[in-house]
Amino acid sequence: MAYDIIGYRPLNTFMHRRDPRVKIIWFLAFSLPAVAWNDPLWLLGVLAAVLFFNWVAKMPFKGALKILILLTPAMLVILVFNVFFFEQTVTASLPPWKLHYLGYLIPKIGDFGPYGYISLESLIFASGAMMRFFIITLAGRVLLSTTSPSEIPATLTKLRAPVEMAVAVSVAFGMVPAMIQQVTSIFEAQRSRGWSVSGRNPLKAIRSFVPTVLPIIRRAISRSEFIAAAMASRGYGYNPSGRTSIRELRLNRVDWIMIGLLVAFLIINQISAFVLKLGDYRSTALLLRLALGIPT
Repeated sequence: MAYDIIGYRPLNTFMHRRDPRVKIIWFLAFSLPAVAWNDPLWLLGVLAAVLFFNWVAKMPFKGALKILILLTPAMLVILVFNVFFFEQTVTASLPPWKLHYLGYLIPKIGDFGPYGYISLESLIFASGAMMRFFIITLAGRVLLSTTSPSEIPATLTKLRAPVEMAVAVSVAFGMVPAMIQQVTSIFEAQRSRGWSVSGRNPLKAIRSFVPTVLPIIRRAISRSEFIAAAMASRGYGYNPSGRTSIRELRLNRVDWIMIGLLVAFLIINQISAFVLKLGDYRSTALLLRLALGIPT
């Protein structure tokens, strides 16, 4: 499960064959537009492009659905926050027309409420914020799934990063999916022994996780010891500046073409967002108001 979601998958696809530096630029070229734009229609185009590259990299769409399920609680928090504090967070980009209110997030119950005005504009803005979060996560999935942990230190070394930093990042990238897989296996092993989390008491629920926490900590310490022993046996720390790589990273013609296209797209995005003021949620809000016959 862990490797289907974020782990490296050794395949021979167009994205796998790209230089890691190109994939980092690709990640930025799709993440920064997701931050700059907040119009759901524009973000839908970015999401479609990211899903296309997921398909090119032969990433199973089942993994994307799993990510969406895992992100559901965070997206609900984003939805509630943006609805509650919409007028405070978008003070500089409030539409020139009067907001079209649909109701309350928390209705009036006796003497309690109502709280949280729900407007058409706030729902459009909140949906864009949720799509933004999903796009960045999916783009990160492509980057992690197509980049081998062994390529990460070589990439950082090419970017003139310290060797210690390169090794630390490489170890972290390799350990995250492995730890997720270990946690999953521990949970399954404990369930086979009759372990379960039940009851509405939060203290009892936390206490019931003790049988799983101790094995997780023990396995994490054991894995760290194995990594330290492997690094020591390979002479880590001796003449770091003179280290060489078995496979030298070189940009080919396709990489350079892709870099040019990605940089051009990124420049167009930034100009459209910050100079031309395009990709704003108010465009979709205006279209919906006109379609629904709501006066502006």
